[in-house]
Amino acid sequence: MSTDDPNPYQPAAIDPNSPFEVRESLEYMRAIHYVFESPKWTMNLLWGSLCLLSTQAIPIVGQLLWIGYQFEIVENLFRNPGRQGYPDFDMNRFKEYLLRGLWIFLVMLVMMLVLMPIMLVLFLGGALVVGGIGAATGGDDEAMAVGMIALIVLGGILGFVIFTLMTIVITPVTLRAGLTQDFRASFDIAWIKDFMRRMWVETLLSQLFLMAVGILAEVVGLLACIIGVFPAIALIFLVQGHLFLQLYQLYLARGGRPIQLKEDTAIPPAKPV
Repeated sequence: MSTDDPNPYQPAAIDPNSPFEVRESLEYMRAIHYVFESPKWTMNLLWGSLCLLSTQAIPIVGQLLWIGYQFEIVENLFRNPGRQGYPDFDMNRFKEYLLRGLWIFLVMLVMMLVLMPIMLVLFLGGALVVGGIGAATGGDDEAMAVGMIALIVLGGILGFVIFTLMTIVITPVTLRAGLTQDFRASFDIAWIKDFMRRMWVETLLSQLFLMAVGILAEVVGLLACIIGVFPAIALIFLVQGHLFLQLYQLYLARGGRPIQLKEDTAIPPAKPV
């Protein structure tokens, strides 16, 4: 690394009049607490539950609405640094939520089409290894058991590596899709590589935190007569949204390049609490 290449983990010198919030680290619990700052947080989660529940009858649409709302919150909080509160869910913005969620869905679809062949190759490779173990042991049950244990351990390690790589790649692409609301702009390779270089550790840690919160929330939801799963999932989306925001703020604080927001997006301002 040359002396001219800045340390990607070192916060850049930022103008105190910067239009975005300067962040030095991730605040994981803040991603949960902010949800409850709105006086209408119960209604917001209820709307989220209805959106997600509606996918049982009409696939995709309800989820797109909630994802669109998720990123409307992200953009609103980014545009209003240091201000508590966020816009409440408003069905009058059905079209805006749906279109924003649609861009993210299309971008993720392309990412899955790219990643699925890789996953298929790994799956087939694992199947061949299992078959090879069976052939090499000649049906010996004890040797087969040892081989299977070794395969499970290696499979777990490989699975974590794949999960890590997917998380580190998909996060910046999703962030760009949600903020630019533009399919082509979502795949800015230079920007994605820069984000990954500066933020790969925090991206992975935030995803692990989100998984832990998700498991806990869904267990609580299942205990609440099962129907509680839907508000639990709605909550997880909102927590994920704030983590997206924090990652982006930290990326900018480290000297990253800002995303060009869609200027004609009329987002109602967050109401102070």
